[in-house]
Amino acid sequence: MELIKILSSFYFLGGVIAASLLVAFLFEDVKKVNVGFVLVALFLSWWSFGFYFWITADNYNSAGFWVGVASFGATLMPVAFYNWIVFLLEKDRKYLIIFGYLISMGFALFSFTGLYYRDLSIVGSSTFWPRAGGVYIFYIIFIYLGFFVLGIYELINNLLEKKKKSFLQADKNVLLFSVLILVLGISNFPLWYGIDIPPLGGLLSIFVNLFLLFYVVLKFNLINKKSFYAQSLIGAILVINGLDILFSDDLFEIGYKSVMLIFLMLFSNLLIKSYKEDITQKEDLFKLGKKLEASNKKLKELDSAKNEFISIAAHQLRTPPTVIKGYLNLAKEDPNNKLDEETRDSLSRALASNDRLIELVDDILNISRIESGKMQYEFHANQSIGKILKELAEIFEAKAKDRGLKLKLELPKAKLPDLIMDSNKIREVISNLIDNALKYTAKGEIKIKCLLTEDRERVRIEVSDTGMGISRREIGNLFNKFSRGSNADKISAGGIGLGIYVGRKIIEAHKGKIWVESPGLERGSTFIIELPIESDLE
Repeated sequence: MELIKILSSFYFLGGVIAASLLVAFLFEDVKKVNVGFVLVALFLSWWSFGFYFWITADNYNSAGFWVGVASFGATLMPVAFYNWIVFLLEKDRKYLIIFGYLISMGFALFSFTGLYYRDLSIVGSSTFWPRAGGVYIFYIIFIYLGFFVLGIYELINNLLEKKKKSFLQADKNVLLFSVLILVLGISNFPLWYGIDIPPLGGLLSIFVNLFLLFYVVLKFNLINKKSFYAQSLIGAILVINGLDILFSDDLFEIGYKSVMLIFLMLFSNLLIKSYKEDITQKEDLFKLGKKLEASNKKLKELDSAKNEFISIAAHQLRTPPTVIKGYLNLAKEDPNNKLDEETRDSLSRALASNDRLIELVDDILNISRIESGKMQYEFHANQSIGKILKELAEIFEAKAKDRGLKLKLELPKAKLPDLIMDSNKIREVISNLIDNALKYTAKGEIKIKCLLTEDRERVRIEVSDTGMGISRREIGNLFNKFSRGSNADKISAGGIGLGIYVGRKIIEAHKGKIWVESPGLERGSTFIIELPIESDLE
């Protein structure tokens, strides 16, 4: 009796799992492979549940009915399995499959007649077992062995051909499991002919079959894995609720549970749709991320190639203007050249334009070095910022006078602390700020001021002017590449907005800050630099 209970439990479990897989695939779009899968799961669950009710039947008539039900499912199972294998292998066996279903259905119709089984006899403890009828042997030979062997033949042929286009891709495990299902299933038949061999292999064949279905689905991605797990779980819930209706005691309970099952099915359908949409979105985002990653890598490679090209081109471009500058200075300053004022003025303009070209090439070189990570800094301790400011004030004083402007330098009375910095780079940044202040100021003064911040942890350098000013809208973009004030060309046509960007990068490399303040257009501006007094730049 205990053995019967154990066997019935396993048959019931097998039926629940097979039916759950069936429901899981019903949530999917219709495909040939999926239809084949559904048919296998359908007849496998049909046979399992039929077998469960058969071996747990407590009377002759009930057992006879469930023998017929189980036999009906078992008769259609081999052709459904062959159908599935053929679809997986993507082979055209349409007419053979149609013939198989017709002949299997013909045999299945005998399931409830004496031609399939003659009588039921008690085997073990209260287990009614049929005796094979005259037609049953033909089912074993032509249906069971016939279509399982055909399926195995197709798998072997596929393996030998090593066909790569099919779902299975010559998978040896599928062949192994199929052979195992065939062999284990044969143990169902001896008791039909009075041979005392228990059908334990048939029970095992159910779970091997289920394992094979899981294996193929997951290995060959017939369904999205996450979606498949969710659909199988919901399938199990629906199947268990559906079976619960069969064990109800009265019509009211059957009606109530049926209504609840319908609502559960509708809710499950909405839930699965929502879950699949979420999975699809995540997968699309993942694919997009991969594409963006690949595109970003390619862009970096192109950017690197661009920087390399710019660096080489800028190096080559720097030499001619330097040579031209030498010849222009020689022509202008040579006392033996008797030049009229117009010619001398033309040479001065040519020199100024040439200087702007040299500055532009230097800015391009610096940007190329910065963006390729090749900018070299020579940080040294005990560097005097005050000395740099005095030297720059002396250099630009004459230029300020030429433009009719005043240049003031304000340093604190107390000695400024020395800094750790690349003096040449800092000199270049401040020089550019003073030069810009002179360019964009028509009248008034330029003030260079240096002081300590309130926390005495930074040195603050301010370059103020009374020039064209900057609108609030443009302040935020001023330190980007190729950014200039909208009214810059009204006063100075030179420059393309690279010097200030280079300056920002240099100050950031010194762990400092640079920004600009302006009350508005035509009201001047102040560029501010703060450099740390103590740092680990050495």
